[in-house]
Amino acid sequence: WEMKQLILLLWIVFLRSSTQSKSLYVGSDGKFTIVQFTDLHLDGSTKDFATLEVQRTILKTEKPDVVVLTGDSVSGPFWDGSIDWYESLWTLYTTPMREMGIRWAYAHGNHDGEGDLSALDIVKMDKSDPLSLSDYVDGIRGSSNFFIPILNPQNQTVSVLYVFDSGRMGCYGLSGYECVYPDQIQWYQNVSENFKMMNGNKPIPSMAFFHIPFPEYLDMYNTKRFNLSFQLDFNLISNLNST
Repeated sequence: WEMKQLILLLWIVFLRSSTQSKSLYVGSDGKFTIVQFTDLHLDGSTKDFATLEVQRTILKTEKPDVVVLTGDSVSGPFWDGSIDWYESLWTLYTTPMREMGIRWAYAHGNHDGEGDLSALDIVKMDKSDPLSLSDYVDGIRGSSNFFIPILNPQNQTVSVLYVFDSGRMGCYGLSGYECVYPDQIQWYQNVSENFKMMNGNKPIPSMAFFHIPFPEYLDMYNTKRFNLSFQLDFNLISNLNST
């Protein structure tokens, strides 16, 4: 019991020091709005500016507390070989948030790291912006694994957003898309357990954001409940459920 208390105390100190500038707060009305942008696929063409206008329209309409970019913000295969290609596109797709002073978090997709920057370099560049909440954890698979606490006016954590790097291609050598690996899951379980201890041993409501869907998404989208005019293909998801 004493060891658990010590771990909890160290966790609280760590949490307060490391997330002081990365915490989000619910409004006085108790509401918290998230906008998710995925697969923007900027490529340096004139179509990019139409994408930015869609972003602006959504942000003006929803007035979110945070934006989560869940991968393939650029189309890496369209890299033209120029230096600073990714940074120029990053400047574009983050402009709507910077114009409105909205904070954002970024998760890797399978195409982002196919240009002139590595996955880790992208996160390091992104997190250098004062509005960015992006981060990474050393020692585990992937370059965009992190969490964002959401606090109430009393500075109590009421929810947590978890962001995972779901990789690019080939989970455990299998063909198809990659996956979330056991060391990432263990990291999540450790963080989640510490938040639970802080909350009187009660789980804190949370959400996870990542790019490549689990196999269960295939079943969910292809059921009649959703009445969609199309069906997802197995090639669009991870071939292995590592969770």
